[in-house]
Amino acid sequence: MQEVITFFQANSALVMANPAIFATFAVLFGGGGFLIGRYFMTERIANLESRVTRRDEEIATLKARQVPANSEPLMKLAKAAEVRDPDGIYQHGEIVGTVKKPDLRIADGIATFEVISSEGAFNRDQMFEYREWMLMIQHMDAETSATLSGKHFRAMHQVRSKIVGRR
Repeated sequence: MQEVITFFQANSALVMANPAIFATFAVLFGGGGFLIGRYFMTERIANLESRVTRRDEEIATLKARQVPANSEPLMKLAKAAEVRDPDGIYQHGEIVGTVKKPDLRIADGIATFEVISSEGAFNRDQMFEYREWMLMIQHMDAETSATLSGKHFRAMHQVRSKIVGRR
């Protein structure tokens, strides 16, 4: 900050002689910097907003499933009315990822997905549940992964799975 003040003190005569040019450059560079920053942060903001929405839905689902521990008939009723994300994939009764553009061909025993996204909990070598089906991955074209803030994110692309049975 001190450097900026020193610059203006040293060049105040130049700035005062050409205030319109100085103001124009200040607006162009300041506005340009803001627009570039906003462009690069838009995708990250959208990603974070979708994660917050998904977490809110998970919290609502967990709150809806809370029942007293000594109430076995209520627990059976809650399990029967279990609400699942229609685009979610599950292993061991827990959501471990989501899918994009599913294509279920029940008669052929095949399910394909454009993308399976996971926060690291998904084990691709084990069976997983999608809607009412038990599936096993047979082939995928590519897998990408990244670690952000200590969390591991994975995306598997063009996934072909075998329908093993009903859950």
